[in-house]
Amino acid sequence: MAALPSAPLAVDHRGNALTCFVHGAEDAPPADAPLPFALVALWRDDRVLMAFNRFRQDGELPGGMIEPGETPRQAAARELLEETGHGPGGPLRLVGYARYLLAPEGGGGRR
Repeated sequence: MAALPSAPLAVDHRGNALTCFVHGAEDAPPADAPLPFALVALWRDDRVLMAFNRFRQDGELPGGMIEPGETPRQAAARELLEETGHGPGGPLRLVGYARYLLAPEGGGGRR
């Protein structure tokens, strides 16, 4: 396993920290954790698209729960449209999986 970065890439309002992205194949998700969410990271000219979450008053990657019967790719496209009003504009390509350090129950982040 690759070393984790010294600082998280992002921390949500509950204190869960996005630590890194791990390259992987769509038909071989990591066996060490469930895959309940899909995230979309759209890059252009060294910039990444962030959606503004009005509830949290913060920017975040578009994404959310994978619904029953939905593939991660279908969930990513649906969440992108729901959260930004825009579709992917072409086929989405899975490049890997996000790794998180989860906060203790109750979290210590912003409320």
